[in-house]
Amino acid sequence: AIEDYNQSMKSALQKVEDLIKRRNAIKKAITKSNAVTPVTLTRENGTTITMTVAELIEYKNVGLTFVEKLVNTLANQFKTAISRVNNNNSAIEDLADRYVTSLFGIKEGIDGTIVKTSRDAYIAANTTDLLDPNNLKEKIEELRNELDFYNTKVDAALSTSNAVTIIEFEC
Repeated sequence: AIEDYNQSMKSALQKVEDLIKRRNAIKKAITKSNAVTPVTLTRENGTTITMTVAELIEYKNVGLTFVEKLVNTLANQFKTAISRVNNNNSAIEDLADRYVTSLFGIKEGIDGTIVKTSRDAYIAANTTDLLDPNNLKEKIEELRNELDFYNTKVDAALSTSNAVTIIEFEC
């Protein structure tokens, strides 16, 4: 009975060790395969992007998070900048009227063209313009399209690759 028990325990441990060895061999083979197996993604315009499975997995799991953070940061900063420009410019008409009144008062006989010219000059000098050398509206849209593309195409491409890829391993 003790011999049988000892043998049963040794056998159980050997099975677990064999399963671990098999799992490690499979993972090693998958890792090697992923490093060399190409996957091609096709954009709507027909252009293609080819990466290895390993590159695609890394980009999906890590690289896209940086793109998402960039999009969110750019969108928030752009929205804030637009809001500031709009707020500054919405008050400009009243400020221009006050400026002209402080310059000329409410006097009769003042040439209307001088008042209008002064008012227009004030508005031109104090209007806030958005400086956007990176054309952020288009850049944000471009980055969002990239995220959508990868988020919709990657899982399907990886599933297809996994379904047709054959790995060989030794235990």
